[in-house]
Amino acid sequence: MSEMIKVGETIVFTAGEPYEYWFQGPMKVLKEFKKEEVSKEFISQWPPKDRYPRRPSESGFIDWMVSNGYVEISAHHRWYVGSDGFKPDAEDPCR
Repeated sequence: MSEMIKVGETIVFTAGEPYEYWFQGPMKVLKEFKKEEVSKEFISQWPPKDRYPRRPSESGFIDWMVSNGYVEISAHHRWYVGSDGFKPDAEDPCR
């Protein structure tokens, strides 16, 4: 987990169980970091002043990464291409 993430690279955060897997991104890396180091820094600042939720959340970590200047949401396009074969003009059911 000590992999160095470098400025200018793209990162996508993923989380969840196979039946509810989700992702956030892509995001542009603004500040070089090691996964292990930023994880420890985030956890060391827990719990926040309001003490809720009682444990760090995945989305809370991503928000923390953005607010601390490590990453920013990148301009990107989303294109749904179907679920039962390629359908480039299919309507995205998750929008």
